[in-house]
Amino acid sequence: NMSTTQKVSDDGAQTQSLKPGKTDGLEKNLDKVTLNGTRKSKTTNSWIRKFLATSYKYANLIVLLFAVIQGYLLTTDSTEYLSMPARYVTLLYLLSFITHFGTQLWMTFISGVTLYFGLPRHVFGQVQVILFPVYFLFSSIASMTTLITWLNHPQRGAEDHYKQTLSIVLCFWMELVILIYIAPSIVSTYSRKTGIEEEVGVGKEVGHYNPGPLRSSAQYKAIHWKFRKLHVGSTLLNIVAVICNSYHFTKMISILSDGFSVTPS
Repeated sequence: NMSTTQKVSDDGAQTQSLKPGKTDGLEKNLDKVTLNGTRKSKTTNSWIRKFLATSYKYANLIVLLFAVIQGYLLTTDSTEYLSMPARYVTLLYLLSFITHFGTQLWMTFISGVTLYFGLPRHVFGQVQVILFPVYFLFSSIASMTTLITWLNHPQRGAEDHYKQTLSIVLCFWMELVILIYIAPSIVSTYSRKTGIEEEVGVGKEVGHYNPGPLRSSAQYKAIHWKFRKLHVGSTLLNIVAVICNSYHFTKMISILSDGFSVTPS
């Protein structure tokens, strides 16, 4: 049995701390908890887990498929689009981009920060496990829709058109890579990490991270740092995607101010 003392943190929540030299029992318990990685949090949404498992299994095939599709779109003769497309195409372009960009800003700068400082850490994690894959699935679809509809509009100079197209393409790939390669590992690692924390009764703190008795567990720290590295990687790629859309947003301002027009390149 694990020997512990109880102490009350500043926010009134109870946390556990091990007495010096009493870590062996904890490590043995964690061996049972994480044996073959079978002990996972029960809070992970089942359909999300199935979706991520399937997308991860066929990740390389998905990448190849979209590479072929985008290759075809980008090599199509641009002289076909010397006049304005049907209005619904322009509507779809504006709707897909504006909705996507707004969702990016909300999820990146408002939702996550607000929930982290307003909910117990495990509750916040449960919400993020659901929102995270859905957000990047929607973002990938929206980016692809924006690219297709953007390419159906007339160019306003070859160099500028190339830069704008590149920003949309880069945004799409950042989000797709997160969705099919990183998100499955993040959800799996987080679920395993949370399962350990639930076993020893930590994770109820709000607005900060306190592993309690797990602080001295090498096994737990390895899982935690794996999760942190995956999370930082996805965050950096997401920021790149936001920058790409911010760049294209400046172009949209110009388009809405001046209207689409054909300029000889």
